Amino acid sequence: MNLDNKCYCLQRLENLSGQRISATVRAPASSVWFSGHFPQDPVLPGIAQLFIVLQVIEKATKRAVVLQKVHRTKYRRVIRPEEEIEISVLPADNAAGQWRFELIVEKQLACRGRLQAQFVE
Repeated sequence: MNLDNKCYCLQRLENLSGQRISATVRAPASSVWFSGHFPQDPVLPGIAQLFIVLQVIEKATKRAVVLQKVHRTKYRRVIRPEEEIEISVLPADNAAGQWRFELIVEKQLACRGRLQAQFVE
């Protein structure tokens, strides 16, 4: 399912040497992700952050992925509407199908973790 343009805007995407993926995204205030989370104090939900990471992997590799597991994910900073989110994704060392990711907002770590995803053939 492709939800960019409705939920987030991909501003930049780079697949650096086939290993590191780097992207910049922004979730507009009109995004459905903010509609109920929370009406008077909008916050980008954690599941939305993971969804964006998966979408970035798909777009960079040009392959569909299915999330299997999420490991060691820590949410350290709230992400608000319109904030620019720098995303970095790397394959995990010696672990097929596992990726390490970080989301940075205003030079602060917002989220970090690992996920396991399988490419769909």
